[in-house]
Amino acid sequence: MQEESLYSATKWDIILELSKKRSSPLELSKSTSTSIANVSQQLRFLELAGIVKSQRISNRDKGQPRLLYSLAGNQSFLIATMPGFAAKKRCELSTRQRIIMSSWFLQDPRIHKPLEKFAIAIEDQLSDILFIGIKEGYENELIIFSSSATAAEKIRSTSSKVSDLKSQKIKVIAKKDNPTNADFEKYHVLHIENKIHQTLGEEVKK
Repeated sequence: MQEESLYSATKWDIILELSKKRSSPLELSKSTSTSIANVSQQLRFLELAGIVKSQRISNRDKGQPRLLYSLAGNQSFLIATMPGFAAKKRCELSTRQRIIMSSWFLQDPRIHKPLEKFAIAIEDQLSDILFIGIKEGYENELIIFSSSATAAEKIRSTSSKVSDLKSQKIKVIAKKDNPTNADFEKYHVLHIENKIHQTLGEEVKK
């Protein structure tokens, strides 16, 4: 199967839904308005390609799905076209690379560089970070949820040294807490720890 075909039509709709939360084939069938037979077939293709993964859940309540799908990790399918070089490649992204690439999809190009510098500056602290999101506006708001108060303080200290954040009116909020569904919907997600993403998905289903 051609790599490009893994991101077309129904497969792409499924990927978009799984970026929000892990889901069962039946839930994906409803959210994509596609037959469950077609969804199940597309999921098999995506799982064989390593883009999605499945997990069988034991001890589920009656009527709750026992097989859930989620995205397999931080991946990107890159297409480069420029004088002297053209290439296509799917690659695994580190957390730092994921933050940088996610920032490129923000509307204001002036905040791309500050966020790239921020991602590099906090690289040693990424293992303590649960969620990073940004809300664009007159004053851009960058929020970081960490696993400890000490980590949050270190992140605040590190970010204060990235001068470009202040010059582009990016307000940094770092705190010890878990993000909620409201945070997930409010902010453009730059990074979310996988277990937190699964928890948000479970909250959505309740």
